[in-house]
Amino acid sequence: MANSFQDPPDKKRFSVYSALYQDDAHLDTFGRLETVFHPSELKNTNSILILHGGADISPSIYNHPMSKYTHADTSMSARDLSEVLLARRAIELGIPIFGICRGAQLACALAGGSLIQHVEGHQGGSHDVKTINGDTYQTSTCHHQMMNPWEVDHELLAWSAPALSSRYIVKNDQEIEMPLEPEVVFFPTIKTLAIQGHPEWMHSASPFVQYCLSLVKEKLL
Repeated sequence: MANSFQDPPDKKRFSVYSALYQDDAHLDTFGRLETVFHPSELKNTNSILILHGGADISPSIYNHPMSKYTHADTSMSARDLSEVLLARRAIELGIPIFGICRGAQLACALAGGSLIQHVEGHQGGSHDVKTINGDTYQTSTCHHQMMNPWEVDHELLAWSAPALSSRYIVKNDQEIEMPLEPEVVFFPTIKTLAIQGHPEWMHSASPFVQYCLSLVKEKLL
């Protein structure tokens, strides 16, 4: 797919806010990168906020007890708190959010969903995802937790094809069934596009990155 987003409208006035990290995740095609650390820095509502990947979020954010597989505390870390405050302010201001891996999981929690606290087969490398349009793309993968959006308003846009994990562990180490493994989810109540993989690790011309950019334009801008 050719990149059709080289000259988006109002690019000079559009801010790509990146929470805590100086990484535009290929969204620089829409505007200028600004790294932000505090909600007061979200001054331009003609913008988007990126939540990046990283360590597990605290299950306290989605009000679940912790699984033995979760590498987080029962209370929020400093990073958890910073990103929750940034995201909540963005939601208040109507700024759309682009969540990557951990950021996607945090968005799911803020939308009222929860997490699968442990899965297998996603800890590295790449795999295929299938979209609601029937297309197949290869995405990068590096996570052992997963969005669990089934009980909240969401639009499942892409999923692992085939599913990679043989078990799905939630609170108190309970094992549940999963109809599909969510890879790309839109949460309309908080105007967030959640990407479980890592498009920022991939070449900008890769089909999956171009798919993500098309979704940003369709769902968020």
